[in-house]
Amino acid sequence: NIPGILDEYEKRVAEMGAALHVEKREAELEAFTKRMNAPTFWDDPDQANAMLAEMKAVKVVLEPWKAAAAKVELVDLVVSVEEVPSGSMLKQEIHQVLYKI
Repeated sequence: NIPGILDEYEKRVAEMGAALHVEKREAELEAFTKRMNAPTFWDDPDQANAMLAEMKAVKVVLEPWKAAAAKVELVDLVVSVEEVPSGSMLKQEIHQVLYKI
């Protein structure tokens, strides 16, 4: 029962995202990026390096979750493709996109 298994994985990824506070961490990364783009970012190298280390730590937490979420999304797309009528242009286009991945 692939849809049932997929639902379970989607639930697990969502729970992991909640436990890891993904939205909060993504907002932190956005804030880091804005600060890094400031012309005065490197005026205090120690503070800049500390911020870079903190940013790296946030990325280390987020990247595995993002990879898992992307895989679940891809499998969801593949399952959805099977619901599209055979021979339709949409199904052919989706298969071409998946092939490139």
